[in-house]
Amino acid sequence: MKKQEKELLFAEQKQEEMYLSIRGYIINAQNKVKATVNYAMVNAYWEIGEQIYHACGENERATYGKRLLQYISKKLTAEFGKGFDITNLRNMRRFYLMFPIRETLSPELSWSHYIKLMRVTDETAREFYAKEAVKAGWSVRQLERQINTMFYQRILASHDKESVAKEIEVKFVMKRCKKLLWTISN
Repeated sequence: MKKQEKELLFAEQKQEEMYLSIRGYIINAQNKVKATVNYAMVNAYWEIGEQIYHACGENERATYGKRLLQYISKKLTAEFGKGFDITNLRNMRRFYLMFPIRETLSPELSWSHYIKLMRVTDETAREFYAKEAVKAGWSVRQLERQINTMFYQRILASHDKESVAKEIEVKFVMKRCKKLLWTISN
């Protein structure tokens, strides 16, 4: 290989390195913005749930509660678009009831994570799944899979808790590696 070809190849490699570095900054910034907005919306949904609970009391299905939810849903949907139907407003109320201490909400978990967590009736199991989702960086699908396969109950029932936990961790790491390889190649 000639000296000129080597210099050109070296220059191209440096350009690619610089591009990847800059790309990394942009992706990191985008992820931070997404996480910040997501956490702000989760907090807003908690506050909405709190207001609905205090306005409707224990039973939002009573006549006043039904009319109030219909009114709020209609107005919010007209102004902000979908996401504020009566079902979602009820989910926000339930969210407030199931996670009554706002400070325990995690900025790493999305509204979709919390929707999945609210399906877990056992409070201890729900707390376990929330902590594990944050600690392991579970996506919503991974959280749903762990809930559906009764990961918490398997850990409790297992005599070898470490092997059950490692099984989940190995699957998670392999999935992350595949995703990283896909990102790099595209």
